[in-house]
Amino acid sequence: MGTMRLGFCSALAVVAVAAASAAWGAKAAPKPASSLQQLTADFERNVSLGMMLAARPGTPQELDELKILAQLGLAAARKAVEQAPNSAEAQYRLGSWLLYGYRVVETEQVIREPDGTERTETARRVVQGLADDPGEGLEALKRATVLDPGRGRYLVDYGAALFDCGEAEEALGVLRGAWTAQAGLTTAERMEAATLLSSVCLDLWRFGEAREWAYSALAVVPGNAAALQRLRELDRAQAVAPQAVEGEQSQPAGTAASESAQEPGEAAEGTAEPAGQESPE
Repeated sequence: MGTMRLGFCSALAVVAVAAASAAWGAKAAPKPASSLQQLTADFERNVSLGMMLAARPGTPQELDELKILAQLGLAAARKAVEQAPNSAEAQYRLGSWLLYGYRVVETEQVIREPDGTERTETARRVVQGLADDPGEGLEALKRATVLDPGRGRYLVDYGAALFDCGEAEEALGVLRGAWTAQAGLTTAERMEAATLLSSVCLDLWRFGEAREWAYSALAVVPGNAAALQRLRELDRAQAVAPQAVEGEQSQPAGTAASESAQEPGEAAEGTAEPAGQESPE
C-alpha cells in the first residue's frame, strides 16, 4: 500500500502513537471482537501500533501483539459481513482492515558470519495491508458506498483508497461525485475531499485543476495546512515542468471548485454542519 490517506487513520496517528509505546506491554492478549464497536477499537489499536513499529524496530512482544490483532480483527470483520452482508458499516470495516490494517510478515535472511560461514535467520517486519491484492478491500469499501450512499465518509475513504491503490482516474470520479452531491459531508470531510482531489489531479499532472481544488479546501477551512502544502508542491512541480501538458478534459465536478478558487477566504455555500463524523481509524 502507498501512503495511508484514510481520514480515521490519520486522526488516530496524532493522538494514539505516543501513548501506545508506554502502555502496550501492559495490555492483555487481544480477544475476538464481539461487536462493530469493538472491531473499531481493535482497528485503532492495530493501526496505532503498526504505524509505530513501521518507524522503529519492534520488540518480540509488540510484534506478537500486532500479529494477533491483525488475525483476530480480519476474522471478526469477515464474520460481521457474513452475518450482515447488507450492513454498510460491516463492509466498511472489512475494507478498512484489508487495506489499512498492519500485519507482521516473516522472511528468511542469509547471514554471513565473520569466519565466512552462513546461517539462515527469520526476520519479522511490519507491512500495511492484510492482503497482497487490494481488490477485495476496494470492493468492500465500494459496497459500503452502495449500501449507504448518503454517508459521505464512505465515499471519501473509498476515493482515497482507490488513489492509494494507483487508480487515480477512478478516484477522481468518486471524489468529484462526493463533492458534487455533498453526500452528508461534514466540514472536515469536505476539506479532506477537496484536498484529496487536489492530490489526485497533481498526480495526473492536471496542475490547474489541482490548484483549484487546493483553493476549494482553503475556502472550506481557511489556512488549513494540507491545502497550503499542496499549493507549495504545485509550485515546485510546475517550476520543474513548466511546459507539462495538463490534459484536463473538464472542470472539477460542480462549479464550486472554480468559484472557491476565486475567493479562498470565503467558505463555500452549503457547508454541512458536522454530523457524527466517523470516529476511528
